Amino acid sequence: MSFDLLRHIRENDEYTVIWLFNIGVEKYWNNNVFTVKSAGDDIVVAHMEEMNLLITRQQDILILRDEPDVEYLEEMRNFGAEIPSIVCPSLKDDDKSISEIVLEDKSLTDRIKELCRNREKVVFVPYGVSSLEEKIAQKLGVDIFGPKSADAIRVNDKVYSRRFAIEHGFRVPEGKICLGYDELCSTAGEYLERFGRIIIKEPHGASGKGLWVVETAAKLKSTLLIIKRFYDISEDREWIVEQWCDKLTDLNYQVYVGEDEGKPHVEVFSVKEQRVNGTVYTGSVIPPSFDEKIVNECDECGRIIGEELYTEGYRGILGIDAMILSTGELVPIVEINGRFTLSTYLSFIPNRCKEVTDKIFASYRKVKLCNGDRYINIVNKLADAGIAYKDRDGVFVYTSETVNSNRTGEYGRLFTLCLGGDESRTDELDIKCRQIIE
Repeated sequence: MSFDLLRHIRENDEYTVIWLFNIGVEKYWNNNVFTVKSAGDDIVVAHMEEMNLLITRQQDILILRDEPDVEYLEEMRNFGAEIPSIVCPSLKDDDKSISEIVLEDKSLTDRIKELCRNREKVVFVPYGVSSLEEKIAQKLGVDIFGPKSADAIRVNDKVYSRRFAIEHGFRVPEGKICLGYDELCSTAGEYLERFGRIIIKEPHGASGKGLWVVETAAKLKSTLLIIKRFYDISEDREWIVEQWCDKLTDLNYQVYVGEDEGKPHVEVFSVKEQRVNGTVYTGSVIPPSFDEKIVNECDECGRIIGEELYTEGYRGILGIDAMILSTGELVPIVEINGRFTLSTYLSFIPNRCKEVTDKIFASYRKVKLCNGDRYINIVNKLADAGIAYKDRDGVFVYTSETVNSNRTGEYGRLFTLCLGGDESRTDELDIKCRQIIE
């Protein structure tokens, strides 16, 4: 039986998966792309890796930067997670990616090899695939599940996404692919005058980076100066300028592109309503509240995208961002992510947590931490206010390192799940969380 990631997560199988949450892989696809960095934010983002526990199996191996809190692991077990063997590098360096650390830590790779001894079916599954992850798989002597790094680079390009949508007759916002800085400037000025609000897209940005929403001539001037100073503006460099669309909501659908006994296995396995602050993802609603017709459209579009990419040799997860316009029409491709997304890890909560009978509201918020705060302190603060995860009510905090002040510093991120109820209740919980934590 060939490896099927969805089967492994949903039903379990005889495979051992080595998991790596190498978020930030984009910088290894595009070494010439500048992004404004925040050391504090980067540390917090790196420790989001614990959400991988939402989809692991007991026989698996999970690589984490640091050993999670014991109390956190117990909470995860109670929630329904299967805790795998957790291995951590001896090297602690927040300036390096987890993949760089793994490649440098021979004792870690030796430990993983020892855990895999006498296991015939082992596969390495990273968040995204660059040349680094391909080297890790080679060093461990195991197969890797995911696209070749060259295919990942090709697909994770906003210009590719727009061209794909146009070629397949999908609805797209009014816009243009610009070649070079001069055409970017002239097109942006023209579109701003026409539409009053535009968005400029750098092709390889992620997590809201490389996106600029522009509403005034002054903002356009400052944006173009930033681009000129920090980004590649060569004549063959492509950029996207689009009108800003009035929309009802954002959404994301996840597509699996695999192979079963030599035959394609393409499946849209999750459609979620997204919460976005400007251009930055802040949470998901499962299942979505929009019409079933939209879900069916996503399923059809995802199948078309997955089947075509399969013929081109792509294997792995696709996280596709889309939006519903104020007219009710679907724009099925805003961006194709040829990797896992945060939404991927949330997709299987209904499979793991059997008591979920209603909607799931997943969200995260930046929180100010007290010196010495750890996961259990945060949970206890919420419990004292009557909003912690008790008896399948309130909120469940599903990462620990992002709220441990000795790791993240003054600010962390509180990742929560609210099971059941309606969104007004989630808003109320959000307000209470802010009052308690900040």
